[in-house]
Amino acid sequence: SDYGTENKHQFLQNAVQAPESLAGHLLWQLRLSDLDDVEMQAGEIIISAIDERGFLVEDLGDLMADQDIPLEAASTALETIHTFDPIGCGARDIQESLILQTRLLRPEDEISLTLLKKHFVDLEKLDYRRIEKASEINDEQIEAALQFIRTLEPYPGTLFSGRQPDYIIPDVLVVEVEGKFQVLINDDWMPGLRVNEEYKAMIQSTGAGSEDREYMQSRLNSAQWLIKSIRQRRHTLFRVMTSIVEFQEDFFRSGPGALRPLTLRMVAEKVELHESTVSRITTNKYVQTRWGVFELKYFFSSSLRSRTGADGHSARSIQDRIRLLVEEEDPENPLSDQEIMDRIRAEGVQIARRTVAKYRKILKILPADRRKKLKKLHSRGNPSAAD
Repeated sequence: SDYGTENKHQFLQNAVQAPESLAGHLLWQLRLSDLDDVEMQAGEIIISAIDERGFLVEDLGDLMADQDIPLEAASTALETIHTFDPIGCGARDIQESLILQTRLLRPEDEISLTLLKKHFVDLEKLDYRRIEKASEINDEQIEAALQFIRTLEPYPGTLFSGRQPDYIIPDVLVVEVEGKFQVLINDDWMPGLRVNEEYKAMIQSTGAGSEDREYMQSRLNSAQWLIKSIRQRRHTLFRVMTSIVEFQEDFFRSGPGALRPLTLRMVAEKVELHESTVSRITTNKYVQTRWGVFELKYFFSSSLRSRTGADGHSARSIQDRIRLLVEEEDPENPLSDQEIMDRIRAEGVQIARRTVAKYRKILKILPADRRKKLKKLHSRGNPSAAD
């Protein structure tokens, strides 16, 4: 690899990424899900009604009343949204949010689930005695459950509130070495963490059983846990990025036009993690490639079938194709959506005209007639342009 100092600092450009909204993050996951068209439509309506806390306070039936969407389809969409990152979104209140998170993160933890379902008010008051009277759960079990529950986020939407734009610094580098791609975690911008040896020696020299030693030992345990957690997250990022490279090798060799369809589930199954974990680890994470810096989310996209039945084409690669066709069109005779559809179909991709129109709007490209008018206005305002 010739990835030297010059390239290593190439990413230090003043590129600012607009902060992603909660709705945008949920919609991205929705479009990668396995829901059918009706359920997908219901999901979009539900997400639009989720407030900044992450809660869906409006009744599901009322929300779908004027939409001609069966309640069953809406319920399926809501259940799917409940599994998205951040987990617990779409809940009606704090209690349901915590229950949803516990079901997904600790499905075998019956005690925590029972406390949240049946003794939530007493749990908030830390009324252990009342809980014990009404159940067979003792003090130690309640305290153990609370230690886990305190790690949950009562308002999942707040994880996306008040985010500020950041300079893009890639978390991962993908480089080619002797024809094979390697994933490198960018540690240059993360300080190395280790426990101070003098601090450890101080603990050893403090009298056993003393309050000072117990306090220092608890701080040491917390520090070691933090270091272990960071290493685990780093390892998870490495595994997920390695899987993405395996699925998207054509992209890394040939560029964005070779992007393939890829879902969260495909990567999750490959690395044996939950889909929400893959979503979380790829959120606001960037990779430096020979083609530029990309957010890890860029590599996930739904599929359009090819006429031959072979591997599909990613929605994003089709959007890139539409953009290129418009850029190369005759300004005097711009391509209609039908003509764009015909050209893409001629390349072996099954696509509908309404899909072309949808992607064109996503790309903020005007319809053919308005592009032509804009060209004429530009020519009038700049006579030399017509020469």
